[in-house]
Amino acid sequence: MHSVENLILGIRYSRSFRIPDISGEIVDEILYGNNTPFGPDVFPNLNDYSDEKILHNKQTGNFIRINSDDLILRITVKNFDKDFTNLLEKQVPYVVNNVIMKFGIKNILRFGMVFRHKFSSSSVLEDLVKNFTTESIQNPNNVSLSFSKKLESSTANLSGIDDYVNTIHTFAKIESGMIAELDFQKYFIPPREDIRDAKIDTFINEARRYVVNNFHPLLRTYNEE
Repeated sequence: MHSVENLILGIRYSRSFRIPDISGEIVDEILYGNNTPFGPDVFPNLNDYSDEKILHNKQTGNFIRINSDDLILRITVKNFDKDFTNLLEKQVPYVVNNVIMKFGIKNILRFGMVFRHKFSSSSVLEDLVKNFTTESIQNPNNVSLSFSKKLESSTANLSGIDDYVNTIHTFAKIESGMIAELDFQKYFIPPREDIRDAKIDTFINEARRYVVNNFHPLLRTYNEE
């Protein structure tokens, strides 16, 4: 399996103007709540803005951001299986129970999960530009390719539910090689008032299956294992 550099999990909900007013309580819960998987050792730094709080770690690059529209968690991956299990079994349940539900955040609009991969070579993007321009441009400095594919959700056929999954594939040349990202998103139509009805654990497992079964085989064609 290709190496995953980091994971980003996002939860988007209907805009709540009360969140900035209670964001201090939310931060305390994340850092000091009973059995928190985070804590000051995980997030020793805080950026405190009027409309957003960002708990982060300058050394690891990990963070939690919360504002009126989103809660976003980023974790750096050292061991994919271990870190994924920790996310699924400890971090996400704590966020759901001790933040989303405890503070009455409702009407879930979308889940998103980004899997970021880093490669030492960007030749595939350079060749793409060369072929597309009939070799009039070679060795481009900056290349970015992005495309999306809409998938049907497993709940889309239920009466009154039009959920769907959107996958966004992004490839970008960077100075040291190439970044390849898969953004696996699930949209809830209508929104789920209670996050438990959105089944975030099922979503996370679906995202993993897709990246392993669909995205990683694509990456193997680049001979970058």
